[in-house]
Amino acid sequence: MKHLLLVLISIFCSELSSVDNPGAPDLVGALEVRAQPFEKQTEQVSGGAAASTAFGKFETFLDTELNKVHRALIRSLPKPEQEKLKNAQRHWIQFRDAEFDFMKSRWTSQTSGSSWTLHIGSGRTGFIKRRAIELTRYCEQTDGCKF
Repeated sequence: MKHLLLVLISIFCSELSSVDNPGAPDLVGALEVRAQPFEKQTEQVSGGAAASTAFGKFETFLDTELNKVHRALIRSLPKPEQEKLKNAQRHWIQFRDAEFDFMKSRWTSQTSGSSWTLHIGSGRTGFIKRRAIELTRYCEQTDGCKF
């Protein structure tokens, strides 16, 4: 249910983005389509090693997507904006690491039982996916941003 809500919000937001520039390709929508097989796999697990594996694959996919769009966006921006994006991404990585550390302390087998791997996996992938979508939206609004 949580994943469905995230997908619906993302689709709604990508629809809003396309209103700004109706001729631009829907890069967020394309990201959502590429993410669907991974999301389906995570929805089919009930915890434990299977959840760790499914969410691990999804996280690897999202990291690759995030890095790809970050590189494309950097290439398409003027120097001053490149530095701002690099700075923002460095701070986001610090925030991500701190957030992941907090998740790890919050969701344990003692506090969440056998579903702790679902909480951690969903939290981590949701966090990375939101950033990938955010950067992809910037890319959609930047001339020459291709990846």
